[in-house]
Amino acid sequence: MTHHSRNGRRGTGWPSRVIGSTGGLALALTLGLAGLTPSALRAQNGTVQGRVTQTGGGPIANAQVSVQGMALGTTTGQDGRFTLLVPAGSRTIRVLVIGYKVGTLQVTVPPNGTATADVALTR
Repeated sequence: MTHHSRNGRRGTGWPSRVIGSTGGLALALTLGLAGLTPSALRAQNGTVQGRVTQTGGGPIANAQVSVQGMALGTTTGQDGRFTLLVPAGSRTIRVLVIGYKVGTLQVTVPPNGTATADVALTR
């Protein structure tokens, strides 16, 4: 039995298809990303922890806490505390509660570290 390549062309096996014109880029990216370990990926993140309170008063429960410009957010617990996992870097934390002025705070989140964002809201 004689084996013939399809349509008389050579190099039509899967390696040629993967390494071909645009596939080479995809293969290079895949191999490059394979070297990133979970710890290397986590190195790009940090934590923002804080507490939301009334000015001169106690904690505010169920406040909406978000990172401005990102789809990241949470709500505070009964003690007014929150924790968010965010990309490292300079971030603006936004706090919203009905009946209070919106609070914002600029923090710098270190890779694998924690930034504190305590916010006191006024009515």
